[in-house]
Amino acid sequence: MELEFQNTAGPSSGLIMASTVLTQACENCRRRKVKCNRQDPCSNCTTSNLECRPAKRVVEHRPRVVLSSNYQRSIEEINSRLISIEQLVKNLTINDPSHPVEHRKLRHEPENNSKADVSPFHTSNYNSSPSNGGASSTSVQTPVPASFEGDSSFATQTVLAGELVGISASRFQQSSEILDALSSLKDLVNTSSVDGISGGFDDMWFEDDEKPKGLPPMELLPPQFVIMLLRKLREYPSVHYLAYSMRDQMALEKLCQSVYFPTEPVTLGQLTTMHGLLLFLLQEYVALADPILNGWDADAFIKLCEKNLHIGCQSYEIHAVPHIDNVKALLLGIVFAQLSSKPLLSWTLCSAAARHVHTLGYHRERSLKGDSPELADEKRHLFWSLYGVDKNLSLNLGRASNFQDYDIDTEYFSVSSNEAVAPWDRASVTFIFLSKLQGMVYDQLYSATALKKSQGERNRIIADLDRQLVPWLAEWREVQRMITIPVSCATICYRDLCSLIL
Repeated sequence: MELEFQNTAGPSSGLIMASTVLTQACENCRRRKVKCNRQDPCSNCTTSNLECRPAKRVVEHRPRVVLSSNYQRSIEEINSRLISIEQLVKNLTINDPSHPVEHRKLRHEPENNSKADVSPFHTSNYNSSPSNGGASSTSVQTPVPASFEGDSSFATQTVLAGELVGISASRFQQSSEILDALSSLKDLVNTSSVDGISGGFDDMWFEDDEKPKGLPPMELLPPQFVIMLLRKLREYPSVHYLAYSMRDQMALEKLCQSVYFPTEPVTLGQLTTMHGLLLFLLQEYVALADPILNGWDADAFIKLCEKNLHIGCQSYEIHAVPHIDNVKALLLGIVFAQLSSKPLLSWTLCSAAARHVHTLGYHRERSLKGDSPELADEKRHLFWSLYGVDKNLSLNLGRASNFQDYDIDTEYFSVSSNEAVAPWDRASVTFIFLSKLQGMVYDQLYSATALKKSQGERNRIIADLDRQLVPWLAEWREVQRMITIPVSCATICYRDLCSLIL
């Protein structure tokens, strides 16, 4: 706002100047943060014998927030439809209050065709693929799947309300006007959410033009060397491969095919995951002094894989965009950070991965019902692997866990039919129970609320936790007979948790 002055003085210099009125506080009052009477000069400046000057105009540049007209129009249409449907529900209830509707049944049994019109992925176009030998300039945007929304979300409650009214309307054979209103509302809701899965999760950047135009520079390993590694891995599968939550022994081979010989766009999550797996595989072969590395600079290749893993795990896209490839990349980053004795970095990466699996709905069994058995099992394995890491870090760092047991109903992953893999799956399931105990130790003994409990109550909790820990140790020793892990491993885990309990 421009400052305006009202000068009441006449043209003659002999006349006394009348006080002018300022439209805002003067500069001195503004700086001293005192009330200004907005006269010229003001009373404060006159008393202090200061020169009264109008405040300088400060132009504040604020980012313009633009809402899509279509988005606003959709909200208005949904609101209007909801108002009309609420009125219809009231009328139906008044007319026949003796027909209760089974809310839970409606919630968990959506229409069979409810997902038919909604595409769960939004994929960008890519211009090129990574070169075999050098930096990649691929135009990339990670496909964003639908995000999970719980039963309390607006979209889920709207779908439920529509189903309730639809059943009531069909029962009483209401007019076509009611059915048309329900149909329109369902169409509007289906564009953003179906069965608790929202399709509007594409706001990862403030502006569209700020999305990455390509992959960060990553130098790839020589393709001849990678092919040689894959041939050996196929002939002699690595058991250590399972420690990185990759149950599919062909996962690395598929990733390498996607990167070195792409037929589809390559994402940053895929590149990061590939280099993480290659890193750990190379470290294993170096530790075993495998002759396959003869004639190659294994140390340089390990450093290159480390660098690319760092680039991916430190990128905004991996941290912000919820996708299974990004979850895998973060999980490998967590393992590497733990091996590098960086617990805070592990916690940061684990927290990002935890947000992803919650957004993707891996903690709820219903979000996996549309997946193939293999994919659903892979997601469960990723979820419970993160769960275990999180509970361990939570207790060791003294921070609340990212996973709350009361909000988890996803099942354990199935034990592999492969005799070489099955014992490791059983060991992983056994450690899930240990992770739950670790979470209980923090929540019941070390959280802010737990520390306020009386000593008697804490003693009862300690005794209960100890009773649950002893059977775990016995079960773990049974599993341990089938795998090659020193007995001291279980003893260390047991004594470590006992020291925190007692």
